[in-house]
Amino acid sequence: MGTTYPAVIYKTPSLKQRITFQGSLIGCTDTCFAMAGNAQAIGGIKLTEALVRSLSNERFPNPASPGLNQDQLVDVARKLHFPYSKGNGNPFTSVITRIEEGRRVVAQLWYADIGGSNIGHAIFLESRRKDSTGTWVLGGVDPIKGRREWFKQSQVEHAMEHFGRMNGLGSGGTFHGYTRIVPLLAQGAKP
Repeated sequence: MGTTYPAVIYKTPSLKQRITFQGSLIGCTDTCFAMAGNAQAIGGIKLTEALVRSLSNERFPNPASPGLNQDQLVDVARKLHFPYSKGNGNPFTSVITRIEEGRRVVAQLWYADIGGSNIGHAIFLESRRKDSTGTWVLGGVDPIKGRREWFKQSQVEHAMEHFGRMNGLGSGGTFHGYTRIVPLLAQGAKP
């Protein structure tokens, strides 16, 4: 009998947002979407936040709202010919379902609720587990930091619902988008 290898999640390379506009860093949603696209192609493409922005209908940031929204990301995905769906208005439980299915999520939230400043922000999410204390945590990347980390699930839920309320979704609604299911790799396999 041959050796069997356990399946592992593909961890897309972390990206750090770099676009500035009027002296401020922007492009968190663009950067998260680039990571999501790279993940679903299992490294077969190399999207960047600059490419995502250039393919959007907002090549030059709108001063009133310089970030991209989920509708704009769906349009960019269509141009790139890969599946991406928006989950706007859905409860946080749908974010967890998507992650557990093996999808990658671009989660828009109120950054202060997860330890950042008072801004709307996006993070990239790709996995879920319990930490050593039994607390659920979500694995992903904050594009301001540009490195992989674990976020407390309860904080992400609060931050996403807070951002949803601030932007007219009412109680429990979230803004997020998600990829197709990203296939698992055999242990030691390279994309």
